[in-house]
Amino acid sequence: MDYRARGDWVELSGAHIGVDEMAACAFTIAYEILVGIGNRVERRYLP
Repeated sequence: MDYRARGDWVELSGAHIGVDEMAACAFTIAYEILVGIGNRVERRYLP
C-alpha cells in the first residue's frame, strides 16, 4: 500500500495530473478544485 505521512510532499496538480483531470474524477469543474484548496495548504509555485 502507498501511505502518506504528515510532512510528505504530494502533487495535487502538475506533471502527472492536471486540474481538469482531477475535476473530472470528482465530477466538478477545475475552478471548484482550485478555490477549495484553502489557506491551510502551503503553496509552492515552480518555474
